Amino acid sequence: MKSTHKYVALFVGLALIVSVGSSYALMQGNQSTRGIQADSMKTMGHIALTVYGPDGAIKAYRQSDNIVVQNGDNATVNKMFGVSRNTNNPTVGVFTAVAVGVGTSGPTVQDNDLSASGQKGHKVLATTDIVSTLTHGNVKLTATFNPGKITNSTTQAITEAGLFDNTSSNLGANGTSVNMFARQTFSAINVGTADTLTVTWTININ
Repeated sequence: MKSTHKYVALFVGLALIVSVGSSYALMQGNQSTRGIQADSMKTMGHIALTVYGPDGAIKAYRQSDNIVVQNGDNATVNKMFGVSRNTNNPTVGVFTAVAVGVGTSGPTVQDNDLSASGQKGHKVLATTDIVSTLTHGNVKLTATFNPGKITNSTTQAITEAGLFDNTSSNLGANGTSVNMFARQTFSAINVGTADTLTVTWTININ
């Protein structure tokens, strides 16, 4: 009888040790996963467009989150770490050139340019600033298309915008002279010959 009790006690003790060990391993695994997730980095963007009439009054406004394209991610990695991930143009510049267009095809991560219909007017270099309400990893770019920069003959219904690394002419869809960082489409915003369009792009890396 005493031997039976001894074996039962031994079995219970071993089971308890196995249970505690398994729980500890599970906790360690969960802690490691949470740590990796907390340290992950993602690039995000937001775009706002405002049309001003000749009198300075706001005529139209659009805003939307945008897609940072694969080319933009690769260019960022190349600049930061000196590697050679594939980009549209191997010589990566500074992403401060803004273009607008009339294409309506939705943005995808594979985009390298505006839609096949091409940009309207010329690319405009943006001024850069930080976002004072955010603590790190952000930049705000503001590009101003003065009257006649987009159109000097008729009102244009602008439906897309892209952020590039230089002001070279658009070569159509997937042009080879520039690198795109981000693109977005939106409901048409009309820009007349005497209007001014301001595009504000906010990029966050967190």
